[in-house]
Amino acid sequence: MENEVVRFFHQHLGRHLDPKATPKQSIASPKAPIVTNKVIKERQQDPSRPGIPDRVGAGIAAYYAVTDGHAWLVSQAELPQTEAVTQLMLKDAAGTPRINGMSWLAHWLADEAPADRPFIIGTLENANPLQRLALSLPPHNVTVCHSNAKLGGVSLSLQRYRQAVRVIEDNDIDWPTFKKATRLKERVWLAAQGKLDNPEREQEKARADMAKIQKKIPDILHIVNAAGMAPGSGEETMLHSYFHPKCDKGIII
Repeated sequence: MENEVVRFFHQHLGRHLDPKATPKQSIASPKAPIVTNKVIKERQQDPSRPGIPDRVGAGIAAYYAVTDGHAWLVSQAELPQTEAVTQLMLKDAAGTPRINGMSWLAHWLADEAPADRPFIIGTLENANPLQRLALSLPPHNVTVCHSNAKLGGVSLSLQRYRQAVRVIEDNDIDWPTFKKATRLKERVWLAAQGKLDNPEREQEKARADMAKIQKKIPDILHIVNAAGMAPGSGEETMLHSYFHPKCDKGIII
């Protein structure tokens, strides 16, 4: 029997990617017409030029979000239009990149992901995604599934992630400053615990750097505490994509 996560993906997205595929094939090797750079160029002369049949995610990463009521796919695949799947192209008709996939996923988590129902979110790339596919169970156990072995999965709490987004935006703090303050606070704590080489010097330096931030943002420590983001966490990884400086809700600007 197919496990729950495979059935969930196939039922709500995989069968739309490749109607002929088995549930596992619809994840590991879904075939669809892909609009490559070559196709984009040839369509300037012949708009009817079809996409090149290939595995979705091969060569050009695809990004997906799947719920029991709707699915989203951000890719260069051209699929038949269906009410069950919202399709977004990574590039426009001229070949100009228009969506940053990870930034789009980060905003979907903040704005669209259900807080009380399972979903699957992640990427389809060159590697087989089956082993890293995971069902997210909000509000806490969320995994952004990367088929790329070097990236693995990003685990986070949807509740903490949304709280951090809200705190950072409500206080109008730029992401680099917030991230730096969070890291400095951690270094002060690590030095106080004697977990750094030359802890007194490290603590003094971290406090001095934090004081510079506090001159501009007096409440920065209160804001960092309210956000509740741990350095190196999955929340931090997705916040980095959420606050991408060249994107607006995933759209490249």
